[in-house]
Amino acid sequence: MIRARGRRQARSRAVQDVIGTIIILAIAVVLAGIVTLWVDTYPVQTANRTDVFAVNLTYGGTVCVLNCGHGGAVRAPAMNGINIQLLAGPRVVGAIVSQSSVRLASQQVPSAFTSPFSLGSGLAGSPSWSPGQTWSLNLTTYGLPFYDNLTVVVDSQSQLVLNSVVPGPNAVSAPYFTTESVAPMPVVHGSSLLISCTLVTPDGLTVGQSPAKVNVNLTEINKGTKLFHALTFSSGIWSYSYTVPNTQSAGTYYIFITAVDNFGIATEIPVQVIVT
Repeated sequence: MIRARGRRQARSRAVQDVIGTIIILAIAVVLAGIVTLWVDTYPVQTANRTDVFAVNLTYGGTVCVLNCGHGGAVRAPAMNGINIQLLAGPRVVGAIVSQSSVRLASQQVPSAFTSPFSLGSGLAGSPSWSPGQTWSLNLTTYGLPFYDNLTVVVDSQSQLVLNSVVPGPNAVSAPYFTTESVAPMPVVHGSSLLISCTLVTPDGLTVGQSPAKVNVNLTEINKGTKLFHALTFSSGIWSYSYTVPNTQSAGTYYIFITAVDNFGIATEIPVQVIVT
């Protein structure tokens, strides 16, 4: 009887050992599956590019900034080129713009650039841009004034590698007019009127004679004739005397005073003239 009981206990312990082993193996399999799933679904970190660029702008010639296509046009120095040098980092590679491209945007002339440029357009046809090479583009046909700000974006294989705003030199605000007037007012046709104004920089300094220029457009008064006259500067005042033609009909008209300051930045203001 005792022997039978001992044999039953031995068999029970053996069964328990087998069950324990099975449970441990099952836990191990489940854990292995969880670890494998975690590894397979863990997001892969893409290495950040370390491209370093140097961008500079070049200038030359002039561009119209006011009254373009008409008499009395105002011109300013022009931005005529951009150079982007890849100083360090991986090569930028791509034969077409969907692979790698250079994009430009102008603050002063938003319509200037309508599509991205390929690498080859600035690298003499090469689809590969290596450290030490300079991507260059002639900007003379885009009509950009020197004080423009250019946004430059370079992407390579769907990665943004350069996004920078490059300002032109002396990117200052335009001057503005004060105390603009026409006297007498109203004016009788056949008599003279004096057009006068003061031109002031954003920091409040009066803009004097040279190289600043101030003109008045009298086309509105004398229909059919484009009349642009230069105002003269004296004692802080710009002025011009004009005789209204005898044939001028009575009515309300506008003359336009335009100015370009020492930096080539232009501004314009309308002034009302009443003829009786």
